[in-house]
Amino acid sequence: EKIFKATCPLDCFDLCLIDVTVEDGEIKKIAGVKDHPLTCGVLCKKGMDHLARHKAEDRLKTPLLRQGKTWVPLTVEEGVELLADKLRGVDTKSILYFTDSGHNGLSKNAASLFFQHLGPITTHRGSLCWDAGNFALKKSLGIHAGVRHVQIPNADAIVLWGRNAKDTNLHLYMQIKRSGKPIVYIDPIATATAKEADEYYCIKPNSDLQ
Repeated sequence: EKIFKATCPLDCFDLCLIDVTVEDGEIKKIAGVKDHPLTCGVLCKKGMDHLARHKAEDRLKTPLLRQGKTWVPLTVEEGVELLADKLRGVDTKSILYFTDSGHNGLSKNAASLFFQHLGPITTHRGSLCWDAGNFALKKSLGIHAGVRHVQIPNADAIVLWGRNAKDTNLHLYMQIKRSGKPIVYIDPIATATAKEADEYYCIKPNSDLQ
């Protein structure tokens, strides 16, 4: 039995570190690394399900090509060549490439390198909702800026504005709860975080700035 360290492939800011237990060439168990400064060994539900997905009988292990109503398996080499053939006939100027934030690991560098070699394209930094969030912060506060999780204990109170951290950002929520600071939650929807907040303000949609 050997234990290997790996990072979660989901590309979150958290960059969870995972202990992977391998026995006789087969993955037997995965677990969070307890001395990770942010996760403290806790993996989210998606992270814990990696092993189940890896062992799933219906997991795709080869590229598939749709022909009519059926799917025909291809080798990786055949799939890459087919994709290359289709890309050769594409006007790259018509491509809009979105790149989200995440932890900016090697996967992001590989994607950027691919598009750099493909030809001139239009790129956009951030997810489809990134610009909307930045605009809202600038409109409300005049700036948009974040803080590191280690600074959370220095706050007098934590304001979560439309951020259902309990369901969507487990490790941020853990840090906030551990700080013991009061939580003020603002959201038109009474989410799981609203139920845990010290104060909850249910605003009407599109009324933030009024």
